This record gives sequence, structure tokens and C-alpha cells, in this order.
Amino acid sequence: MQTIITGLGIVWATTNEVFADFGDLNLTQLGEERRRVTRIALKKLMSPALDIDNMTNLIEMRRILPTDSVQHKIVRATDRSIEEDYPIRMCNLIALSLSTKFPTLYIKVVQARPHSTCILNDDHTPLGYKTYRKIEGVWWQVSNTAVYHTVQLLKEQL
Repeated sequence: MQTIITGLGIVWATTNEVFADFGDLNLTQLGEERRRVTRIALKKLMSPALDIDNMTNLIEMRRILPTDSVQHKIVRATDRSIEEDYPIRMCNLIALSLSTKFPTLYIKVVQARPHSTCILNDDHTPLGYKTYRKIEGVWWQVSNTAVYHTVQLLKEQL
């Protein structure tokens, strides 16, 4: 618990505060609070990969002034992302983040595919799965049939 508080900077109520009035304990509210805090922690863990503003500025800078220096800045910005070394970790974080926001979502299978692509299989999506892909340093939900056709920014879904 202390690691979460110091490492991620999340303030969480102590056990005594949570159970001070046990008679008013509402499991639905506790579940919502747990998901809220979990979402905060997940966003902080994923923030380097979701740093869209910085990446967008760098890509725009590359478009205007295509120098090696700008290209190196883009490489450094993407290198600090957790998905580079272990793509399945980013896919799992995406699935966990979506599950905390949408508790009825039932993700059964998480797959990491080449080219920073994640496929999440669930029962509540019309086709039974959603596809996410990193395009030019930015994570998107993409079309299941055309992975370069963007649907929505991942950051907007979280």
C-alpha cells in the first residue's frame, strides 16, 4: 500500500477510515471507489505511452522541420513507453483500464500482435473483439478489418 501511495502519488483512505461506519457500508460504492483509484493508478502507469500532446507536437515539428534532432526526440519519447519491451504488458493494461471503467465488460482474451497491436476479446462488442494499435506514437482503437483506420483515441476511452 505504501508503495502505491509514494510511487504513484495516490492518496487512499486507511482501513479504519473505510470501515469507521460499518453500518453504512455499501458494496456498490466500495467497488466504484476501488475502480476509481485503480483507474488513477493505471493512467499514471500508462501515461508515458499515452502522452499524446507531447507526441503530437513532436510529429508536427517533424512535419515542419524534418531533422535528425526532431526524429531523435520522437524516438526518445517512444522509448520510455512500457509497451516497447513487453507488448503484452500494454495490452493487459489497456484491458484492465477498460474493465475498471466499464465493469460489465468481460474481456476473456488479450492478445499482443506485431506492430504494437492489441486485440481484446469480449462478449459485449458486436464482433466479439476490439483492436487497439499504436500509430505514429499514439494509441488508438482501430477498425477490426482495417488496422490503419482509426476509430477513437485510447486516451479518450480511459
